[in-house]
Amino acid sequence: MAASNFYEGKRLSYDGHLCTVRWTGEVAGTKGSWLGVEWDDPSRGKHSGEHNGVTYFKYTEGLGLKPASFEEQQVTYISGKKAEEVGFDKIRQQLANLKALRIVLVDSYCVSQPDAGKSFDDADLARDVAEACPRILDLNISRNLFEDWNEVLDIARQLKALHTLTADGLRLRRADSLFSQSVMKAAPFTRISSLSLSDTLLPWADVVSIAAQLPSLTSLSASGNEYRNLPSTQYSLPETLTIITLERNEFHSLADLAAALSTLPALQSLQVKSNNISEIALPDALSFSPTLFNVDLAYNTISTFTFIDLLPAVFPGLTSLRVSHNPIFSALHSTTTHKPLSADDGYILTLARLGKLKTLNFSVVTEKERLNAEAYYLSQVAAELATAGPEKKEEVLRGHRRYAELCEIYGDPTLVSDAPLKPDVDENSLSARLCKLSFTLDDSVAQHGAHKSSFDLEVPKSLTIYSTLGLVGRAIGYHHPMLLELVWESDELEVVRENEAEDDSGHYLPGSRASKEGAGSLGRSKFREEVLVPRTRQLGSWIEGRDARIRVQWSAKDVERQERSLPRP
Repeated sequence: MAASNFYEGKRLSYDGHLCTVRWTGEVAGTKGSWLGVEWDDPSRGKHSGEHNGVTYFKYTEGLGLKPASFEEQQVTYISGKKAEEVGFDKIRQQLANLKALRIVLVDSYCVSQPDAGKSFDDADLARDVAEACPRILDLNISRNLFEDWNEVLDIARQLKALHTLTADGLRLRRADSLFSQSVMKAAPFTRISSLSLSDTLLPWADVVSIAAQLPSLTSLSASGNEYRNLPSTQYSLPETLTIITLERNEFHSLADLAAALSTLPALQSLQVKSNNISEIALPDALSFSPTLFNVDLAYNTISTFTFIDLLPAVFPGLTSLRVSHNPIFSALHSTTTHKPLSADDGYILTLARLGKLKTLNFSVVTEKERLNAEAYYLSQVAAELATAGPEKKEEVLRGHRRYAELCEIYGDPTLVSDAPLKPDVDENSLSARLCKLSFTLDDSVAQHGAHKSSFDLEVPKSLTIYSTLGLVGRAIGYHHPMLLELVWESDELEVVRENEAEDDSGHYLPGSRASKEGAGSLGRSKFREEVLVPRTRQLGSWIEGRDARIRVQWSAKDVERQERSLPRP
């Protein structure tokens, strides 16, 4: 291939890696012509474009190559098949009955031209593709060597039934040619409902100009295009859009995209995961359409619950949310005890703060989950208020927008807060590392030969639940401790509805204070209980403080079997 055949914008493939020519010419002190190319894969090539103090081009992923390098690569083989710079005619020859195909994937085939130039219609327009595969509904031409939008349009024009066009990873010279093409008014383009232009690095204005010419478009993807914001453009997105995907860009706030998308009246789903979004930064009056119910904010940089609290104002129709893999869930701490909280705690607190959610992180929210989450959240806010004192009440409540609403639903929570304050203990002392556990045996356990119905143990907080079960078995003279279950009865109150003290089988937890008091009606409080699941987790990660009440009962998994035949000590 002669050097004159290379020009700025030409698409090439070198050893299977796609690139675009950005510069051609001679380099002082060397022989022959050189090319400055920009790789599609940003991890390849770091040439600065400078040689002996002279700058020839500036591209982060640039690399200087001789044209001869590409001459040697005109025909390459992948798995023994030709794959370099072919047209649809060669693909047609390799495949059987193409006329019946509905879904065609030719991504990464190094296709460099839309047709073979052998068949034309009455208007002198190529029709090779239409003859080869006329029934295509879904076409993927991603990561090929097309250079101009007219080539893409020429393919789409010939496919009368085309509904989905995926053109990811292309590097096209211009999009403004669309508006000089009368072909854009042809019937096929009115049928395209899904368009993907991800990893094309097209300016947002070009993406909008293309989408604006597709009146039936419902789904648009422009991920991985390095957008920092979505500026105003000459054209508007189609009002038919229901799904927009803008993943793997560089947005920092919802304000970066709200101006362009908040006016879409039919938008239902917004996918913006894997950005750098950490704040709202929107004017109070600006919000998305109430039709938008699904938002994906996973893998961003959300670090505070203030962001979560503001979501209902920004997305008034929000019922499905994904926020996993954000910093807020990896650095959670209790506002009262300052102990670390788990990702599950973050899930509960997120659910409680968003009253309309039906799906969170792909999990359907059940009525029981919502009840438990809101009760837990209500008690946490109440504890924070008690710790902060009356003078900081307003400040605390500003961080919990749903507190008043939840109090209306469940009533004001009560807290046991009149216990005498204990003197400070040196955290490094032996006593600070010990925990006094007061055990009470459930009646069903005490009836099977236990030596005593209650006892105390002082153990290290570093003791595992497995070891604690062993100590309990030894203390009551029972040789099968793994059939037992330890239930920590905390001093923290939570609000329950009728039957909330029941377990999953519909029975009251045996011996629980809630079952003795009665479950009550809406707004009744009970002491929160936690089952200490047998594992290597330490007691100190479960139990707060230096004293704890623990009920010993039969493991829920073995109740029926134990009732039929229980081993004696």
